[in-house]
Amino acid sequence: MVDYFNFFIKRSIILFFLYFTYSTAHAQIEGYSFSVGGESIAPTPNYSFGELGEPWKIFINEQTAVNKDSVTGTGYELGFPFYFSGNYFDRIAFSNNGYIKLGTSQAPFSIPTSFDQVFSSNTSSLYNNIIAHARITNNYLPEVKNILVSLFGFPGERTSVFVFAYQNLTSRRGMSSQLILFEKDHSFRLGYIQHKGGLLHQIEKLTVGLRGNSAGNISLLNIQEGVNTWADPEIVNDFNAVCEVKENIFVAPKGELTDWWIYNFEAPKGIVPPCSKPFYLITYEGFPDAQSTRLLDDSDFIGYYNLLDGFSKAPTSNLTVAWAAASEKDHNYDILLSVTGQAPDTLARNLTDKKINLPQLLPSTNYTIERIAKDSQGNVLYSCQASFTTQRYPDYCQPSPLEGGKEKISFLRFNEIEYYRNSEEEELILLPEENYTTTLKGGETYNFSLKNQIANDNNNRYNVWLYIDLNRDNQWTNKEKFQIGIASKSQRSIENTVQIPKNIIPGKTRIRIKFTDIASTNPGANEACGSSSRLGNRQDYIITLEASESCNGLAVTPSAQNLSCINANNGSISLITTGGTG
Repeated sequence: MVDYFNFFIKRSIILFFLYFTYSTAHAQIEGYSFSVGGESIAPTPNYSFGELGEPWKIFINEQTAVNKDSVTGTGYELGFPFYFSGNYFDRIAFSNNGYIKLGTSQAPFSIPTSFDQVFSSNTSSLYNNIIAHARITNNYLPEVKNILVSLFGFPGERTSVFVFAYQNLTSRRGMSSQLILFEKDHSFRLGYIQHKGGLLHQIEKLTVGLRGNSAGNISLLNIQEGVNTWADPEIVNDFNAVCEVKENIFVAPKGELTDWWIYNFEAPKGIVPPCSKPFYLITYEGFPDAQSTRLLDDSDFIGYYNLLDGFSKAPTSNLTVAWAAASEKDHNYDILLSVTGQAPDTLARNLTDKKINLPQLLPSTNYTIERIAKDSQGNVLYSCQASFTTQRYPDYCQPSPLEGGKEKISFLRFNEIEYYRNSEEEELILLPEENYTTTLKGGETYNFSLKNQIANDNNNRYNVWLYIDLNRDNQWTNKEKFQIGIASKSQRSIENTVQIPKNIIPGKTRIRIKFTDIASTNPGANEACGSSSRLGNRQDYIITLEASESCNGLAVTPSAQNLSCINANNGSISLITTGGTG
């Protein structure tokens, strides 16, 4: 079978823009302009439907159905609120007989199975809000063999692409129609592509039309050979109009591509769209899975950013979340954050900026963030939620050899952490496990033991360092490093003691053990895991820090309490002053 989607990827070519704009004075669907031009788009599909077979199949739920009259369901996510015929829509259903229907998440909607009735004078709402793109009659009607759906982009500029691939099973020749909806300029683009001697030249009649929220709200494209072309069709109001199409109607200079019909709708005024979770997070350069390097509207911040909803690798610190206004009425926002399933905390009220810096987050935790938008009078316009999961830790180094057989850490003991090298088990290790974690108290001293397997032909000597993220910011500073000793082939065992400072922030954190060249006094613990002999071996473990014993029972005076005492409950402590004179 022809791989039509790969064809789209190879054929995403910018076409010459033919400058034609049609006045909508006679169109019954008002508030849009029509032009010809544009380009195809070929993103990776979010989902697809293949081997469809039945010509009247309707896709409106997770299950498909064929019915004589209509099918009812919730539809699929459109990807953003699309403005059409006076309303916003955020759900979509489609059929392999050539049209899609727009709906909302507020209620199920129905879609007819009979294409011929879509542009009849029937006033039933069943036929409302439909974009028909492939009413085709010819010597034979090719079946739709694949429908590909792609939803992508960032808040304010989301794009949804629907590709309908037709194929004649006997000749293996085919064609595709592609429908692209754009959030940014309230437009959609429709085009046809012929695949290497495909079916375009065999089409005798084609109907493309819009049906709005009433039977009288209809616009159709009319193409007649010798009168007009694909590039300058007429928009007519005849419910029964059929567009006659011949081979020379299509702009296909190479026999493969056609130009695109583009509908631009006027931006709505005073209408608030349904929320489509338009959150994104701003990250630092080099963040894994960063989706864009484009600049944000905020000229003070340049960086990568990712769609937040459903994101599973969010950093635990220095996380900035931003969003786009959903309507011209947006004035300020209340921002709430919670561990999913728990009561939320209010991070900001009446925030006019469209971004916020989040506090330190827990690793491997699912969060829900809510944005409540209000107008200038304080009236709530809408509320949007997004959920995301923080990553375990960035640059997490597993306890495994990094040197291809040299400089291996064969044994390590630090309080309750006890690690023995075992190449077979290492492949199965998913930290943290019970024997790979421990609890350390501020102000206490702990023994540290390590053995290495430096090869006999290696005459180098190595510094051994221990880093503890005492303030839980996912970084290590010189104040958080401890030099354990020197390792070499003649000094395989190292023992030392480590005193944990009292000034720590309790909670889960990370430690790193690192080998460096003997001349290195600045081991650079924050570098990524690697295999260079100069960078050395690294192992990471997740541990728990507890406040100093001196905090218990207020054994020290309040004025002498250190940061770890104040943060002994992850920062949630109330300080009440009593006594003294004014």
